[in-house]
Amino acid sequence: MRARDVMSKGVMSVASDASVHEAAALLVKTRVSAMPVVDSAGTMVGLVSEADLVRAFDSGSDGGLLRGFTGDGDAAGPTLALKNRKVTDVMTRDVAFVDADATLADIARLMLQRGVKRLPVVDEGAVVGIVSRTNLLEAAVSGDRAAWVGPRSGGWRR
Repeated sequence: MRARDVMSKGVMSVASDASVHEAAALLVKTRVSAMPVVDSAGTMVGLVSEADLVRAFDSGSDGGLLRGFTGDGDAAGPTLALKNRKVTDVMTRDVAFVDADATLADIARLMLQRGVKRLPVVDEGAVVGIVSRTNLLEAAVSGDRAAWVGPRSGGWRR
């Protein structure tokens, strides 16, 4: 099995010119914890996660968005601050990703090395899917040991 066999398709993404508020609202609405950030050509330029957004609450030269939650900010609070920042200000830029031919063992290894929960599957810069830890676990419990073995990986070993 390869990334293409287990990945989630129809991945939601957010435009690179979107505000942090728009990105946060999209994550909440779709009930996903992260999504790719794409430019006007549809090329992935980063990934924005709940962790990136929460980190934004406590960063920045203005004391961060956290001021709006502690009562130290203006009456508009965090909503205004979220609308005034771009998603590109808070997204993760150094995104690990795989192509559709990646073996499950290689995907799992990369997730462990990078400490990530999901990896975008990219074809010529465009996101075609996402492989999550859940996708890997679903393949693992299927009982198909051969699913983890590929020509480069030598199989799944820990």
